[in-house]
Amino acid sequence: MAFSFALIAVVALMGTVHCQFGSILNECREKEMDIFFLLDSSTSIYVNDFMEQQQFVRDVINRLDINELYTRVGVLTFSDDYTRPALGLSRARSQAELLNSINDSNLPYRTGITNTHLALRYVRENNEFRPGVTKVMVVVTDGGSRQQGSTAREAQLAQDEGFYVFVVGVGQYRDESEWRAMASNPYDRFIFNVTEFRQLSYVATQLPTRACPLPPIFMGTCQVGQPADVIFVAGPANNDRAYDIIENFVDRTRDPRRFLSYTLLLDICQSSAGGIQPSEFASYCNRLNEPGVADESTLSDLVARMENAITINRRANFDARQVIVILMDVETFAYASYTTLRDFASLGNRSGIELVLVGMGMSNRDIDFARSRLIGNVFNVEDGLLEYQETVLRSITDKICEGINQSTPSIDIDAN
Repeated sequence: MAFSFALIAVVALMGTVHCQFGSILNECREKEMDIFFLLDSSTSIYVNDFMEQQQFVRDVINRLDINELYTRVGVLTFSDDYTRPALGLSRARSQAELLNSINDSNLPYRTGITNTHLALRYVRENNEFRPGVTKVMVVVTDGGSRQQGSTAREAQLAQDEGFYVFVVGVGQYRDESEWRAMASNPYDRFIFNVTEFRQLSYVATQLPTRACPLPPIFMGTCQVGQPADVIFVAGPANNDRAYDIIENFVDRTRDPRRFLSYTLLLDICQSSAGGIQPSEFASYCNRLNEPGVADESTLSDLVARMENAITINRRANFDARQVIVILMDVETFAYASYTTLRDFASLGNRSGIELVLVGMGMSNRDIDFARSRLIGNVFNVEDGLLEYQETVLRSITDKICEGINQSTPSIDIDAN
């Protein structure tokens, strides 16, 4: 169904009058956010209209809690290229300093063609963005970009990396498809369309109320918000690979309050039931240890070891969430049956427990078989370097993190 945007009707004052708000919105107080404005400065933008864009940024800044710890703002102008250097997120430490930086020296009027994709790419790759805070891009433009396909790809990559993208379209440009290709969903929240640049003053009143309540998007990193036990279990084969995947998850985890405890049920590791910290892994695990060989009893033994670890961990911390991550090698899975997968699934059906199965080089057929019993919680890491498997590693991290931070209404496991 075609999506139609209603033009925002604004009562226009004759002459240009800009309101200096100077009042931080309640929803924006102490908001941890990095927000970057991308201002179209191509030839189709008249210089007076470009000045309206600068004022728009000032008006938004006046409603934000600008501080090194809370909200930071970056701005660039773009046409055939983008401002070098841009007004970076770390440039200003206070609202007054930031407002003074919004000037023609830092944000020049450029003219030229509209290479929106280059500006999007620069912001997406900017290493000033802080982990764990809300990341926002605001694109202000009067029409279509020079390379619409590249623009759409860069905007999608930005969203895949945890950015929210607002689009402020100015004028009677009717090809709304590019704005939708850039903007986050839902479009009626992330796309503004006004007929004249002086109407940006209206958008400045609305944008902060939409941006400030947005939570951070954690893509491939895990911010731990409550106590949880993470149990990693693997069959006897390919323990080296399993340990690499465990380390990859730990590297992506942010746990300053040390809410997490880890249990490693691998042949190369001593028993760590009851929970250890990542700094202790090397004391419990030795990659030179000789792993065993999978046989008909391996999977049932894994279930028994998981049951034992759950019981011990519950006694140590009854209220903590438990996430079980099964790192499944090909040799062990060869002995899998509907019965063993049912036993795995029964653990994940208990209150307070999340179960995730990560295949290591398994075939598509085996993965489909696993998913028939463990719907939605099955992933596969292919053979080869982990560095080339970022997408699946992110998905694994997100799923484990979801299990860690999920609220638990009740626990039905006997702690005695």
